[in-house]
Amino acid sequence: FFLPETLKPENRREFSWKRATPIGAIKQIGKLKNAQALLFIMFLLATAHTAYPTIYSFAMMEKLNWSAGDIGYSLGAFAVGSIFVQGYLIRIIVPKFGLFWSALIGIVSNLVGFVGFGFASAGWMIYLIGVCSAFAGLYQPNLNNMISSRLDASQQGELAGAIGAIQGLALIAGPIPMVIIFNRFSQPRPSDYIYFPGMPFLLAGGLSLLALIIFLSITTKADRQARFETK
Repeated sequence: FFLPETLKPENRREFSWKRATPIGAIKQIGKLKNAQALLFIMFLLATAHTAYPTIYSFAMMEKLNWSAGDIGYSLGAFAVGSIFVQGYLIRIIVPKFGLFWSALIGIVSNLVGFVGFGFASAGWMIYLIGVCSAFAGLYQPNLNNMISSRLDASQQGELAGAIGAIQGLALIAGPIPMVIIFNRFSQPRPSDYIYFPGMPFLLAGGLSLLALIIFLSITTKADRQARFETK
C-alpha cells in the first residue's frame, strides 16, 4: 500500500496462495534448477549455526565452568567482532576477492570456529577462536548473491521465499540433535561412554565440512574468477 513495486511488470507473476506458504516456498526450490546445490549448502550451514543458540551457554558452563557473566562477556565480544567484519571488512574483502573467495573464507572460518569451540579447554581459547569465527559472517551475503546471479529477475521473489523457508527448516531440524548429543556427551556415565561436552560443535563442524566440499564441487571456474561489481 505504501511502497511501489520495483519489479518490472513483465517480470511479475500472478499471486498464488500455493506459493505464498512455507510449504509452497519449499516446493518452489525444485524449480530453481541452477541454485539447488547452493541452497542446500545454506541449509547445512544454517543447521550448523543452531549450535550457538542451542547449546553454547550450556557447553561453556559444563566444560569450562563458566558463569553467566563469562557467557555474557564472550557473546558481547563475538558481537563486536561480527559488527566489525560485517559492517566494515566485508566492504573491503568482497570487492577485492569476489563472491566465491569471500564465501569460501566465511565457510572455512565457520568450520574452524566450530571445531575450535569443540576442543577448547580454556577461556582464552574461546576468544581467540571467536576472532576466526567472526569471519563466518561473510558466507551468508555472498552465497545469497551467488544464488541470485544464477536466476532471472522473475525468480528473485521466490528465491527470497525459498531462503526463508530453508532457514526456518534449519531452526527446526538443528536444535533437536544438538540437544540430544550434548546430553549424551555431557553427563557422567560409565567408562564405556565418552565425556565430551563439545561434541555438538563437532557435529556443526561436520555439517560445515560437508557444505565446504559441496561448495568446492559445484562451483565453476567462472565463479572463482568473478568479481563483485557495484552499480
